[in-house]
Amino acid sequence: MSRNVFGHRINSQCKQMAFNVYEYFRKKKLDPNSDEYKQDIPLNKTVAEVTGLSEKTVSRIVQQGKALNDNERFKSPRKPKQVRRKRVEIDDFTKGVVRRKVTQFYTIFKKIPTLKTLNAVLREENILHCGREYLRLLLHDLGFKFKKCGSKRKLLIEQPNITSWRWKYLNTIKKYRRERRHILYLDETYVNASHNVSKCWQSKDELGVLSHIGKGDRLIIVHCGGQIGFVDGALVIFKSKCKTGDYHDSMNFANFSKWINEKLMPNIPQNSVIVMDNAAYHSVREEKKPTMASTKPTMQEWLRRHNVPFDEKLRKDDLYKLIKSHFTEDIYKIDEVLKRNGHEVLRLPPYHPDLNPIELVWGDIKGQLAQKSIDSNLDQKKEILERLFAEYPKEKWENCVKHVIKIEDEYCKHDGALDEVVDFIINVQDDSDDSDDGCFESEESSSSDTDIMDISD
Repeated sequence: MSRNVFGHRINSQCKQMAFNVYEYFRKKKLDPNSDEYKQDIPLNKTVAEVTGLSEKTVSRIVQQGKALNDNERFKSPRKPKQVRRKRVEIDDFTKGVVRRKVTQFYTIFKKIPTLKTLNAVLREENILHCGREYLRLLLHDLGFKFKKCGSKRKLLIEQPNITSWRWKYLNTIKKYRRERRHILYLDETYVNASHNVSKCWQSKDELGVLSHIGKGDRLIIVHCGGQIGFVDGALVIFKSKCKTGDYHDSMNFANFSKWINEKLMPNIPQNSVIVMDNAAYHSVREEKKPTMASTKPTMQEWLRRHNVPFDEKLRKDDLYKLIKSHFTEDIYKIDEVLKRNGHEVLRLPPYHPDLNPIELVWGDIKGQLAQKSIDSNLDQKKEILERLFAEYPKEKWENCVKHVIKIEDEYCKHDGALDEVVDFIINVQDDSDDSDDGCFESEESSSSDTDIMDISD
């Protein structure tokens, strides 16, 4: 096997090059018209000095080259066979221990498990002795993936009161679709003055789009739409005067109620269904239930109004227990306004923006805005937004609604399977036929003290 002076193997190309150098000097030495290379220095030594190979290696290459036929070429040396290390064999019990050890890092140690730390613990406790790469592959086999952290929303939406709300919502909206009612989705969003694309083509000479240091002022957007597209005349865009980080603080019940009465109801079909979330200004009650912070006379008056018997000598904490034990259905002011005008209100279950297609529309329009509003101020962004909303095609709205209907169907399958599992567990543990559907209370809400928005435009 040919090697160079450093002990490295010589491939076919290097051999061919060395042989070409040998042939060059040999022809020069035999040329009668050339005065060069006439000295009695061996050719192998000359080639070795030029190529950096040893004379012995050059000699071996020359012998191989002379033995080749016209169509033959030098061959590279074969790589030695690598002895594969024996893989660590583990049983299902050990896999389960590794899985539980990863869980312990989160629940007990309160640390992020890395390959290094997890491997050290497994070795220290004599559970598994392996390398990091094998451990990485093993974690993949066990279903673990190193990816972006998830949201607690996955846990919140599986709470019993939320699943109950979702099941009721899904059945109700499917009933409305069978009745061919006009279903409209409303929501609010915002756009910062610094709203821009996050990526663009750049070079050393062309910096492209530069992001702003601060977020700047913001525009609050209120609109409503459905398969019929956006509701004509319902768009409101106004500059926020609120300095807090939450754009919801720029809205209050007065603003929202004014928009409902002046912008939405005059422009929607009769007998429509309005779908909205549970924002505080959407959920102002006709009658607020007393709390422990309420005065004793207020508590007593509420109990009398709802025909709940009580002893006048009871203390506040006892009166509050009576109030809590007496269930009253929440009646929202905005719902009553819409019902009086022949419309129904359907409220989304908490933590379920994925069931509102207008969220997809917001993302689409904001993406278009970022592409068309480079280095624009807030007033210019407002003009672009108004044009985007006016030109937004009905077909895109239909696609967003179809996408949400698919998500609804997935929830129905999931909740139906979960309901069967719960029924099975209850029937095994208790032969009673009694069932308790339970009830859930919406969050307390109050209107904020922001200025009334201008919706006259």
